[in-house]
Amino acid sequence: MSDAADKEPVDQETAAPEAVVPEAVVPEAVVPEAVVPEVDAEHAAHLPAQADDLNTPVIAVVGFVSAILTFAIVVGLQAGYHQYANYLHNDSKVAKPGSDASAAIIASQRATMNDYGWVNKQEGKVALPIDRAMQLVVNEYSTKAK
Repeated sequence: MSDAADKEPVDQETAAPEAVVPEAVVPEAVVPEAVVPEVDAEHAAHLPAQADDLNTPVIAVVGFVSAILTFAIVVGLQAGYHQYANYLHNDSKVAKPGSDASAAIIASQRATMNDYGWVNKQEGKVALPIDRAMQLVVNEYSTKAK
């Protein structure tokens, strides 16, 4: 028998009021909808595990071919850059040995090195032949050493 059947009926008017204990109010956790996705009943069933469908040999071949192609492109770009740099360097800015321009420049430099002349007449600076200038420097330092 149940306990409810054993109790006698209580007269509501004469019975002492029972103390009403308020239930504890627990706020529900606020969770954004983006975090908890809705699940349809149709899709709620668990799917069996499936094998990976990756084709590993094809991935390896594509990676290897990509690496070789990248290497070839880098080497080709470097070769093209060096060829273009050599083209710019060998342009007409450089006097070629044996040409009329280089011969004239060399003759002018030899004349400057082997002749007397004024570098700046107002300051009293003169140009001497290189052999004479070296001889004067040696004589000057040898007299100071004594």
